[in-house]
Amino acid sequence: MRRILITITLCVIVASGNTFTAAADDSESEPQCFGSYYDTQSNDESVAAALMAGKLTLPTFGTWNLPAHPKWTEDPFKNRNWVQQFQTLRWLDPLRREGQRLNDQAMLNRYTGLIREWLSANPYGSSKSDLAWYDMVVGSRSLELVCAKAVAGTATWLSTAMTKHAKVLSDPDEYATVGNHALYQDIGLLALGCTTSTPAWSDLAVTRSSKLLEKSVDDQGVTDEGSTNYQLLNYIRYSEMKRHVELCGLTPQGPFERIPLMTDFLSQATQPNGRMVAFGDTNAITDAKPIPGTVAEYAATQGASGPVPTSLFTVYKRGYAFSRTGWFDTQSADEQAQAAIRFGPALKLAIHGHEDAGAVSYYAMGSQLLWTPGYNLGGASDPRRYVKSNEAQNVIDIPGLTYNSAATSPLGATLTTP
Repeated sequence: MRRILITITLCVIVASGNTFTAAADDSESEPQCFGSYYDTQSNDESVAAALMAGKLTLPTFGTWNLPAHPKWTEDPFKNRNWVQQFQTLRWLDPLRREGQRLNDQAMLNRYTGLIREWLSANPYGSSKSDLAWYDMVVGSRSLELVCAKAVAGTATWLSTAMTKHAKVLSDPDEYATVGNHALYQDIGLLALGCTTSTPAWSDLAVTRSSKLLEKSVDDQGVTDEGSTNYQLLNYIRYSEMKRHVELCGLTPQGPFERIPLMTDFLSQATQPNGRMVAFGDTNAITDAKPIPGTVAEYAATQGASGPVPTSLFTVYKRGYAFSRTGWFDTQSADEQAQAAIRFGPALKLAIHGHEDAGAVSYYAMGSQLLWTPGYNLGGASDPRRYVKSNEAQNVIDIPGLTYNSAATSPLGATLTTP
């Protein structure tokens, strides 16, 4: 067991030109068809045109030549994260959105054609890819099937696919039970239940999400993922889940009052340079997101808008301590300093965490003086193993001894003064 004494009083918050907005539902006839991957985007026209030209670009990867008829076993970048994204089929949605907007039947035919080809090539239990029916992949793809209903209507092939996906998502042996993977499954099952008027599916999704929220987000609004980036992603997904439930005419269950608290953490985890502290699976160049009307907006916009945070020193029992010298109402970005320290739960309990017990991140004088390595895609590559290890972190280490990922790192005491 590692005991950590924290005595810090420093630093600050962030700047970003990005904005975070909830796009209006553009599914025309399917209210459950919405979310980060299914709403209208500013680049829909170019993405749809690229897809029609056989060019597919998934987030964080380069462009791949999409075959006219994929085998669905493709892995051009030798990375399981790419394969997961590919198997969700959500990358097809710009074809639906642009096809509907332009009334372009060629786009819509390509959209439904690829979905049908995937369904034919990947029956449950004998799919070509081991990730085709992976938990969160099924949840994401289920939402794409819901969106497809606006194009294919009551076509038998789509109804059959929806039923199969719902049965898989309902199977307790297929349910992830923890983390954002389970949340993706809950959202997909709820959307399927609402769209097909099947209460058994939607009710199960609401019940599961209630239990998931109870353990995933604590009463300080911090997730169990061990990652500042996944704090943001969980905030977005739980906010979307609440909207899915309400649009279904159901009552959200569970402590959803904790979700607004998540933005407090995000503001504290924002550096003066506008980037998030890269604890866990968080890219070191990830910009903070200005969530409208919250302290996270103030932090991300360098005080240009949003309510001013009130705390300079904050400790979260799930293993984070943040200290800063001031906010933008008292100091400029170059004057501010921010320190962040990691402690608490064992790595094995933090789904997207790293071996970072006692790790320190420090930003001051306009520079990242101590930094954490953050995220290096997915899978089990050597770079991925390294950035997760204690060797890549700003931690106290003992040569010759092996890091114990099952050990907790309790906070011994804190002291803060002006």
